[in-house]
Amino acid sequence: MKTETDITESPAPDTAPELSIVYRSVNALKPYDQNSRKHSKRNIEAIRTSLREYGFRKPIVIWRDNLILAGHGTVEAAKLEGIEEIPCADASHLDFTKARAFVIMDNKSSDLAGWNDDILKSELEALQTEADIDEDFDLSMLGFNDRELIKFLPDMDISAERRAATKTKSADPEIEAKDGPSIVRSGQIWHLGQHKLLCGSSIDPKNWTRLMAGAQAHLLFTDPPYGVSYSAKTADMNRRGVGGTQSQNEEIIENDALNAADLIPFLTDAFTAARAFMAEGGAYYVCMTGGSEGNFSMMNAMTDSGYPLNHQIIWVKNHIVLGRADYHYQHEVILYGWVKGSHKFYGPQNESTVWEFPKPQGNGLHPTMKPVALIERALRNSTKAGDIVIDGFGGSGSTLMACENRGRQARLIELSETYCDRILRRWRLATGEQPTLDGRPLSDYEAEYQSAELEAAE
Repeated sequence: MKTETDITESPAPDTAPELSIVYRSVNALKPYDQNSRKHSKRNIEAIRTSLREYGFRKPIVIWRDNLILAGHGTVEAAKLEGIEEIPCADASHLDFTKARAFVIMDNKSSDLAGWNDDILKSELEALQTEADIDEDFDLSMLGFNDRELIKFLPDMDISAERRAATKTKSADPEIEAKDGPSIVRSGQIWHLGQHKLLCGSSIDPKNWTRLMAGAQAHLLFTDPPYGVSYSAKTADMNRRGVGGTQSQNEEIIENDALNAADLIPFLTDAFTAARAFMAEGGAYYVCMTGGSEGNFSMMNAMTDSGYPLNHQIIWVKNHIVLGRADYHYQHEVILYGWVKGSHKFYGPQNESTVWEFPKPQGNGLHPTMKPVALIERALRNSTKAGDIVIDGFGGSGSTLMACENRGRQARLIELSETYCDRILRRWRLATGEQPTLDGRPLSDYEAEYQSAELEAAE
């Protein structure tokens, strides 16, 4: 910076002159080499975002000879954005001492400000609502990182990977909750935060009525029985030693051994019962095997139940699944579409029908577990934060885990009491929170069970 002796001083006026805005070439502006303010990469990126969205809404401040007093970060961001001219407030009336003091004062004054957290939370919630509606608006343009936003918006829509990076608790796709005492009984509705799990049959409309309590779902994501006797097939593979280095889960899946004649009416009843609680235009994602007679049964049941067959998504796995067929399957089909009405799609414009996700590393919770990240992709594309997602075949609870990560409300039905127990413990292990029944936590019921076991043993 030029020293005081380098500058011909003129007397400072008694009062500051009227604000004078001039435009200067970005290349003509000179940084003050004694500026003590540092600008991080994140700071510069936030300024660049602001310039792209809003343009210049306040000038930088320059002194004599185009020396920058305030706005060093803005000039740096403008250069990166390819902006050629910048509006500048002329402060050449200041003497040398006041000019260098202004550099420090302008930076320090912003540090002295604080936030009203209640008002900030209210504003962020309002903007989050707008972000759910307007695909061109993203909360990231505000300059807050994920960790800061989650503090005010715990249910905001971010992926499992980004949420995990904030070191907040998040549903882990690979968590396999240890089995504990048998707690859940048929007919019960458990609350898991903003989610609900009913133990019972999804073909019974009364169960859906109890579970939904007058609400409607925006999305159905489900993985019904395929009619391929998966447990028997897996047991055979384990005996022949072709199931991989670890034995696969041979547990029986209810209704998975039905023949085509019985499978079609069963699935029709299940899809029809769920259809009554879907909003107009609500999307569906229904998982199928790579190839089997059961697929035709499933598609027939869907069309008979009011689910038009619109599209197919192909889930490509990271390795083949060994079997007896000539070709070993490395993919599964997911039927995608929407029920009658205008549907909404929130995904990117270049979204593909081929989804590549590795299989879960284990299937101890359920023989046909789906990757949580795969379900999250469906939620991102077809719902917004706060929407209700239903699944009539809860299985391992992966749909609920995806909803937990994405800030959606899961409504699950699962017939097996054993799998319901596992869903509760999986969610508890992932979130650190307690599922509740009639206002009482799962831990209370477990303690009562263990106490009864001890008394019986005495």
